[in-house]
Amino acid sequence: MLCPPLATLAKKMADEAKEKVLQGNNWDYDKEAMERDRLSEKDREQEDEPPLQRTVTNHQVKELTEFLVERVGRAQRGELYKIDDYAPTDLANVITVDTGLMLIAMSECLEKRETAISATLDIIWGASKRIAPNATAGKSKDDVSLDVQKEFLSMWENHSRDGPLAAIGVAATYLLFDIEQRKGDKEHSRAVGALGVRLIDDIWEVIVTTKNIFGWNLTAEPLFTGKPPLQ
Repeated sequence: MLCPPLATLAKKMADEAKEKVLQGNNWDYDKEAMERDRLSEKDREQEDEPPLQRTVTNHQVKELTEFLVERVGRAQRGELYKIDDYAPTDLANVITVDTGLMLIAMSECLEKRETAISATLDIIWGASKRIAPNATAGKSKDDVSLDVQKEFLSMWENHSRDGPLAAIGVAATYLLFDIEQRKGDKEHSRAVGALGVRLIDDIWEVIVTTKNIFGWNLTAEPLFTGKPPLQ
């Protein structure tokens, strides 16, 4: 379930959304998220997409590993996936979400999804050896599970036409804040959706950065948090 402070915040945001809709404004959280997705599509249309790669270079794996380590450092400082004064405390879940996003982005840059999956394993393993060397002692990258990351990829593909960022934002919220799902509870789903919108800028940063490492040239104005433009 939602912890009391987050539950209060989520209810407040959902109530504000409902009030704006009642006032006749063409606005709600799902529409904001879909607008961000349209921004993604606009970038795709404006930029010349590089050809799909057959393989991932060692340099690309190194760059993404460095980026993941840097993101984990920000998460340790409470700077990532933050909702007001609350941030995830389980770094393993942050790594899972971030590498799920990298898998999503790489799958759109490579000819085969299996290549993206293999690269994701290399990135996780390389970052883990730097972040927690003791935890990796006596293990190999074959011990790493990508089940959740693959679920993120399937979710992205299944929602490709109706707001994949919104769907990923909701899934990330459940995982990062250890929220128990309540099937059939629309108010609960709406509250979690309201929180998920707050994470989309941090989610989008991973997708943009990953694609740019593969030769894209994406920029995007953050839609929700007022952060500087992603370069």
